[in-house]
Amino acid sequence: MPIIESDIVAQLTEKSLPSADDYFNLAGEIANDGNYELSARAIFAARYLFKHTSVFNQKITRLRNDFPGLGDFLRCDDSELLGLNKTKVFGIGLSRTATNSLSEALKIYGYKTAHWLNDDNEIIGWGDFLEYDALCDTSVSFIFETIYFAYPDAKFIYTVRNEKDWLDSIVKHFHWVGGFDKLLLLCEENKRKSGRVGTPLWKIIHRSLYANSKNWLGAYKAYDKRVTKFFNNKKDVSFLKIDLTDKSYTSLDKWNMLGKFIGAKRVPLLPFPHKNKKS
Repeated sequence: MPIIESDIVAQLTEKSLPSADDYFNLAGEIANDGNYELSARAIFAARYLFKHTSVFNQKITRLRNDFPGLGDFLRCDDSELLGLNKTKVFGIGLSRTATNSLSEALKIYGYKTAHWLNDDNEIIGWGDFLEYDALCDTSVSFIFETIYFAYPDAKFIYTVRNEKDWLDSIVKHFHWVGGFDKLLLLCEENKRKSGRVGTPLWKIIHRSLYANSKNWLGAYKAYDKRVTKFFNNKKDVSFLKIDLTDKSYTSLDKWNMLGKFIGAKRVPLLPFPHKNKKS
């Protein structure tokens, strides 16, 4: 019985297979059915789950030998296989609006991504805008206007969330600081602290996004107004506002919305990422 691609996509985007080996087994079944493109996508999903490159490469070699026609598809990188011509992407949501999940999804699509920190474990800075394909979180959000004028052809993704859920989550996220008022005091201190917290860049980011409001919810609404007003006046901007925490969306819904926006022709054969589930 032929393997139906839509059934495979629906199945794997809602629940991943138990292991990378299972993806390889499925890839073999699909290749045997003659659908090399879909087989290669299953292999790329396996690669995302595999921890040992040498074992992965051994399995790839075995499949190449069994199905020579698969080779052309495996020479593509992730983004090519998914039909994507990458352009710069910026995730400009506030903390606790699924920016981490967005970053992970873009990574699966083949983007070189940075979320809050770069690969050197430092807060994203100007040099990183040249190195990465996609950058997300508040180290990007606080200067989204400037970024737009530097990259007017980029894609901007504004992640939002139900206000009550966001409030509960952001309070937990900043529990260590002792409340909103304590955050304001920390932003206003002139003393430089060790580590990232309290550094000039950290303070500027949090002053810009939070410290000019009276409370967390006020900060959320002020930022939403700021983003909406700015992008409503830009006719040719590539802008997406999305709530990735909305439970009415299936995993495939999220892949389709994101994929359509970034210009991908196909979706990854994995569930849409859900990072930091506890909050």
